[in-house]
Amino acid sequence: DRGVVVGRGRRGGLTVKWAPSGATCDVAVADVAPAPVVAAPGAPRILKGDVVVASVDYETVKVGDRGVVVGPCSDPAMSRADLRVLVDFDGKAAYNYRCDTQIQLAPLLDGATFVRDDTVVARGRARGVVVGLGADGRTLRVATDDGVEDVAPADLAHAPLVADAPQFRKGARVVARVGYNAVRAGDRGVVV
Repeated sequence: DRGVVVGRGRRGGLTVKWAPSGATCDVAVADVAPAPVVAAPGAPRILKGDVVVASVDYETVKVGDRGVVVGPCSDPAMSRADLRVLVDFDGKAAYNYRCDTQIQLAPLLDGATFVRDDTVVARGRARGVVVGLGADGRTLRVATDDGVEDVAPADLAHAPLVADAPQFRKGARVVARVGYNAVRAGDRGVVV
């Protein structure tokens, strides 16, 4: 169920107002998790407060500019408002960007390419998923079947995205063999 935190609950918990009933109740902090801002099927998991990078220019925002997700689309009349989030681009302005095509999560650490929910392989360890920054702010917290561990970025690699094709990892440079839409055979790109 989705709800909104409306205050502090008794005994250190949270008071949550649940949709669509409007009922409120107190819950323990451990029993809830942040809900994605966009609930549309197939949309990437974007949370309020996520730092994102613009993938397209728009007015004062340029490709590569960083912003912070402040909430859902502020204009329900916009095209595909169900896939848009309101992003504050470092005080320049706030715009409704599509979360599936116009922004991407910013790397958690400078100089690294890892973002939350990336599937990774740690040297000498099992496959896991990046769940956030490590406790020291210099490592990444990685969840595996064995638990959660803070791992240095140098000890991580992006896991292959396609079974039996280890060359296709996030960040890999590729050349198109066939044309598709605006991409022509021979065009170069990077796997995102």
